[in-house]
Amino acid sequence: MSTPNTPDGQPFGTPASFCDCMTRSFDNRVPPEVRSIIADECILPLGLSPRVLDLGCGPGLWLREVTTLRRDATVVGYDRDPDMLANAARLGISQAEWKQADIGGPSFTLPAASADVIAMQFFFHFFDDPRPLLATVRTALKPGGSLIIIGWVRSSLPAFLSLMGEMGRREGAQSVPVEGRREGDDPEARAWQMYAGFNRYTPVDIRWLLTREGFTVRRDAQYSEYFAYTIASPNAQ
Repeated sequence: MSTPNTPDGQPFGTPASFCDCMTRSFDNRVPPEVRSIIADECILPLGLSPRVLDLGCGPGLWLREVTTLRRDATVVGYDRDPDMLANAARLGISQAEWKQADIGGPSFTLPAASADVIAMQFFFHFFDDPRPLLATVRTALKPGGSLIIIGWVRSSLPAFLSLMGEMGRREGAQSVPVEGRREGDDPEARAWQMYAGFNRYTPVDIRWLLTREGFTVRRDAQYSEYFAYTIASPNAQ
C-alpha cells in the first residue's frame, strides 16, 4: 500500500504481519454503516458489468465485498506490496485482477474513461502532493463515476500516539526498528515518525482539494476521531 511519498517500512512488524493486521482490523477501520453508505451511493446503482478499481487495495477485502454486491462487476486491485496482493489472490475472486504497481509514481497510468468507481482506502494520506494521481483518476473515471476516499484525517498528537500505542500492544510490535536507535529503546519512536504523514489532511482539506482538481464532492463525513470518507464525481471535461 506504499507510495513514493510513504515512510519506509511498515507501521507494525514485518510486511506479512502488517497484512494480517490490515485484514483483522478491516471492520474496525471501516464500520458496517460506512460500508453501507458506500454500497448504496456507489456500487448498487451501477449499470451492467461495472468496472471497480481499488488503488492501494491491500488484502483485497473491500473488492471481495463489491463482488458479493455485484456479481457482474469486474474488480481490479492495485498495490505495491506483494504480500498484500498474494493475500488478495487467495480470496479466490474469479472476476478480480491483482496488479503490482507504484501507484502515483511517474509510470503509473490508467486508461481514459475505463472505470465506474475508483477507491483509495487508508492510502490518500501517504501523498505529499496527490494532484498528479487525482488527474489520473479524473481521466480514468467514466462520466458520473465515483471516487471514494476513506482513511486517516488529522487528529491531535496525544490521541494519535495513544491509538498507535494501543495498536502496537495489540499487534505485539510495540517497538518497530527505527534508524539511529536500538530496537526497543523507544516504543513511541515509530509513531512520532508516522504522525506527520498520517495527519496530513483534514476533511475540509480533502473537500477543497477535490473541488480544486476538478471533482464535485457528493457526500463526506468524519466518522471517528481518526477516519473520514469522501465520495466525489469528476466534473465534465
